[in-house]
Amino acid sequence: MQDRLKKLLVVAMVYHSKWSNAIALFAQMNWGVQVLALEPPFFLGEQKGNKITFEGVILKQYQGQLKLTINTNTDYLCLVFDNKPGDNLILLRTQDVKDIVSRPFEVVEIVPHIRLKDKVEISHERDSL
Repeated sequence: MQDRLKKLLVVAMVYHSKWSNAIALFAQMNWGVQVLALEPPFFLGEQKGNKITFEGVILKQYQGQLKLTINTNTDYLCLVFDNKPGDNLILLRTQDVKDIVSRPFEVVEIVPHIRLKDKVEISHERDSL
C-alpha cells in the first residue's frame, strides 16, 4: 500500500502573489539581484547589467512525482518546497529542466541541474516566509 501511495502523482500547489514577491525579495537580499518588476508568479531582475526573468513556485510536496506548468520563456525557475527540512529552495535554469518538468517527474531528476540552493522558512501560522 505504501509503495502504491508513493507512486501517486502529486500535483504541485502553487501560491501566487505574496509568495513570488517574497522570493523576489529573497533574491535581492541574498543573490544580489536588483528586482525591477513584479508580475506574480514572475519577476524581472538585473544582475551585473544583465536582465533576468524568474518564475517562483512554492510546492507542497517534494517526494513522489510532481507536475508543474511553467513558462519556458523565463531564464530561471525557483522552486521552494514547503515541507522539506534543510535546503528547500532551489534555483534552476529553465532551459536545463524544461523537458523534465513538462511531464510528471521526481525531484531526483532535476538535482543535477541545481544552480543554487538555500533555506527559507515558511510559517503557516501567519502565512508568511
